[in-house]
Amino acid sequence: AVNLITQKPSDDFGFKQKFTVGNRDYLLSNTSIDTGKHGDFAAKISYHSKEKDGFAKNSVHGNDLGHVESEALRLAVRWTPSDQVTVDYTYDKSERDGNANNSQVVHARPQNPFLGGEIWAQVLAQACPDRLGQLSKGTSPGNTTYSNIDAHSLTVQWDLDNGMTFKSVTGYREWKGGVADTEFGGGFVSSVDIPAVFGYTVPAGTYLAPFQAMRDTEAESFTQELQLQGSLLDDRLDYTV
Repeated sequence: AVNLITQKPSDDFGFKQKFTVGNRDYLLSNTSIDTGKHGDFAAKISYHSKEKDGFAKNSVHGNDLGHVESEALRLAVRWTPSDQVTVDYTYDKSERDGNANNSQVVHARPQNPFLGGEIWAQVLAQACPDRLGQLSKGTSPGNTTYSNIDAHSLTVQWDLDNGMTFKSVTGYREWKGGVADTEFGGGFVSSVDIPAVFGYTVPAGTYLAPFQAMRDTEAESFTQELQLQGSLLDDRLDYTV
């Protein structure tokens, strides 16, 4: 098991700022501020932002395919009402938006046109193991992928007189994410109408992709954990219940 512990608010004031730049207009910024301890309270605020252009240009709308931009905010507050009790509250919020990359078919089985008709003959014709300079894709005018997270956590630690520690860990999390346009192998039907499901026919000249997916997902979770920690046998055995 891996136990990741985030840095807690410091008793002293502090400020950190880091910038990273790179190709394709890559810009990363990480900011953190420690308020220092005031009475029984201390807080830490962190902010993250990242943006990077994509690998390919959409010739219809002028935007980049594969473009990614994200923001994240974290607030951590520590309350120490006594030497035995510590209360930590954190709030995390992140938003990530992007535009899907333009995927390329590198191989198709020669027998596929016999099973799938002209659309698969079209896929077979455009399949190439080398990177192509231009590909057809359904127009993607804006961000087509997203992920939004809101999370709260509350940890209460009580150091008991007998050397044991009682801890309560409470968490609540909401997540929403989705993909509006994921496809590959698309192109314009060139010669004949293609029969589709339920008697519908795709006319010649229509843009059609053999694979296309859309997804919207939401998740909500609540967790509660109670722990009792201590040691036995002259500190030779540590336990957690």
